[in-house]
Parts: sequence; C-alpha cells; structure tokens
Amino acid sequence: MVIGQADSTVKCRALLDSGSDSNIITEKLANKLKLKMDLPVSGLNDNQTRVKYLLSTKINSCVNAFASPVLDFLVVPRITSNLPVVEIDVASWPLPPGLQLADPKFHTPGEIDLIIGNEIFFDLVKSGRVKIGRNAPTLAETELGWVLGGAEIECVHPETDLTVAEAAVEEHFQRTHSRDAEGRFVVRLPFNNQKSQLGDSYNNARKRLDKLMISLARNPAKRVEYSAFLTEYLTLGHMKEVQHVNDGGYYIPHHAVYKASSSTTKTRVVFDASAKTTSGLSLNDTLDVGPTVQNDLLSIILKFCTHPVVLTADIPKIQLKVYELQTVTYGLASSPHHATRALVQLATDEGKDLPLAARVVKRDSYVDDFLTGGSSVAEVVQIYEELTELLRRGGFCSNSTEVLRAIPAELHEKQVDFGGVRCQQHN
Repeated sequence: MVIGQADSTVKCRALLDSGSDSNIITEKLANKLKLKMDLPVSGLNDNQTRVKYLLSTKINSCVNAFASPVLDFLVVPRITSNLPVVEIDVASWPLPPGLQLADPKFHTPGEIDLIIGNEIFFDLVKSGRVKIGRNAPTLAETELGWVLGGAEIECVHPETDLTVAEAAVEEHFQRTHSRDAEGRFVVRLPFNNQKSQLGDSYNNARKRLDKLMISLARNPAKRVEYSAFLTEYLTLGHMKEVQHVNDGGYYIPHHAVYKASSSTTKTRVVFDASAKTTSGLSLNDTLDVGPTVQNDLLSIILKFCTHPVVLTADIPKIQLKVYELQTVTYGLASSPHHATRALVQLATDEGKDLPLAARVVKRDSYVDDFLTGGSSVAEVVQIYEELTELLRRGGFCSNSTEVLRAIPAELHEKQVDFGGVRCQQHN
C-alpha cells in the first residue's frame, strides 16, 4: 500500500528491482495519492519514458506492520506493459498452502504502478525461499508477502493484444514465411489494397541518385565507405543488378547514415520507401505495419541492470547501377516487423537446441540490439556462444574480461552509451 494525502492508502501492484537506483511510480497512481509533486525533472528515456515529477511518500505492507521511511519516487506516464502479458495457468503449480502472497492475482495480467528500487530492496527481502518445481518460478519471502520471480513467468506479447490489422499481418507472416536451404528467412511484403494504385517512381529515384552522387563527390572518404557498403550488399546477395531499367516495379531512393563511433557498421544505406510516385502514393503507403513483438526498451534496460555480468550485441545487417533488393530493406514500413518477427520465429524454431539464445532473443532484444546477462561468467560465455550459433553474425561487448577473452577482439565494443550513461569495458 502507498500512503496518500491525509494518511490515506492506495493498494497497488509493484515490481521489486534490486538493480534500479530509483523508485518509480506511474502518474496515474500519483494522481490518486493527491500528494504534492516537486519540481519537474527529466530522464530515463526521452523516446519512451519521460520523468515528469518527483514525489515523496511511504509504503506499507498489506500482510504485516512493515512501514518504509519516506522514499522519493520518479513520476512517469507508464512503467511497462501489463504483467504478466498473458494469463498464467498455475493449476499445476504446487503452491504451498498458507503462504501470504504479496499479490494473490500475480498470474493475471495487470498494470504495474510502482518499481521499488535498491534503496529499500534488501530491507524488504527476508530469508524464506521455495522452489516450487523445475519449470516454475521461485517463491521469495518479503515484508510485503511472498513474491514470485524467474524467467518462467516472462513471455512475449500475445496475439490476443493485436488489432484486426495487426492480426492480419501476423497471419500473413505465418502463412507466407519460409526458410531457404541456408536457414535464412524468406518473407513476403504485406501489401494492402492500394498496391495497384502505385505510379511511376523511376524519374524521382534517378534525380535523387544524381544529387547523392554530387554530394559524395565532395567527400571522397564517405564515398568510399558508401561504395564499400553497397559492394558488400551485392557480394552478400542482398541485392542483384537489374538488366532492364525502368521496366516496372518501385525504385527506392537511398542515402547514407554515418556513425563514426560504431565498431561494426559505421555506414548504413537507408532506403526511402516513403518517396512518392506520380500517383501520389509511396511504397510504404501500400504496406501494412505489423505489431510490436519485442519487449519495451525500458523493461529491457531495467532487467539488464540486474545482471552481475552483462553482454550486449547487435546484428550488423538485417537485410550506380540499378539493383533489385533481395533482403528486408531499411526504410520500408513493414521492415521493422519483418526483421523482429523473423528473429522471434528463429528463436522459436531453434529454441530446443539453443534455449539460452532463444530466451535472449524473445526477452532481451530491441530492434537489432541485445541487452542481456547472467549470474556468472560461464553463463554469459554460453549465451554468447549460443547467440553466435543462432545468428551466425554479430558485434558483442561485455563488462567481464573473462567473457571478452572468449570473444574475438575485433568484435569488442570499447564503450556503450545508454542515453548519455556510458558503460566502458574494464580491463
């Protein structure tokens, strides 16, 4: 329970997070408490979660007389999606009778109102532990009651959360995707009913290419990098030369994005599938956008902070003459879903043989990045080896020199930046 105005109390649902330096509360719960909120602050993640205010209050236990000291809470619009994301069938779990659960409805999806960080985490945790089965989570005794934790109660977003349009894209993927002889995924674009209305795109794409060539001519170094990227694209089979130019299809303008600090992919070619054709429609206008199949970034980062040994990785590439693109292409409206959905499917297909890698892909991935870890160096090295086997390519870094020794030096990142918070390799 959280203490509100005039010592009123509000029951809420909280996560205990020993890796969080902050206590966090949702704006919805903060408004219910009717307490004064101090000066506005900002932080966490400007793209996903903006901290709006600072609030000070106490928490009380629902099962005993425990009362916390005054705690500061960061007020955010939303902490994470409903947890668990689907109803958990606990009928077969041998839950010991007589235990006072902190949340008797832990198996039912619901809003998360609060994160209790490491300021009082260890004051809350008591000595009791009960492992209720090989494929079930662990019960831990706390001042707030018995709580459950473990990877077994975490899963990806359910199809039941999808809109009608998103469900149609998911059904299209399930029905049309395949894997070639080398194990690569083959997907089909999820066109909507506007495909037949696309106009001519060649002349606009040609003009954009001419301007790009003039720009690159002024910067020989970037021209070399750009050319090298496209040459690699061609060599890897990601595109092939078109023999008959302006013979139908959609011609996609492209430009380069440079990231000098990257040790894996300094130059990316981005394709502009939002460029309009003569009919006023672009390729993206004719494509449906699929659902999100990965966890939200804040949840991934918060969990990342709890690991004693951590590992990060990215996939360097998920994907002039005129060429026909052969892979998922940066810039298409459907590409983020295709890329992430294929990763999830890969984890499902190969999870029996590579369970650690499958868990990381489903739980700790955001777009083409992985933020994960484990309780020991041996576990993280095994995660690295399984991810390498699963993905066949990647750039990895770790905060452990023993893990880094197991990874080729050319794949080490020297520094990782989390929105201004930098994590450096320690020798």
